[in-house]
Amino acid sequence: MARLALPAAHLAIIAFSFTLAAVGMGAFVATLPSASAVDSVVDGVAASPDAAGDDAQ
Repeated sequence: MARLALPAAHLAIIAFSFTLAAVGMGAFVATLPSASAVDSVVDGVAASPDAAGDDAQ
């Protein structure tokens, strides 16, 4: 008969791995809004007041 129970050390490593994966995914999702905000800031810098003045002329 096969032994199904894992030693405590293996369970701890598995739990730690899932914890790290969850924290990593949470950090990634939390940075998504700021990544799109950086793009809009870069677009805003590209349309500087000097560029707008050139268009007005």
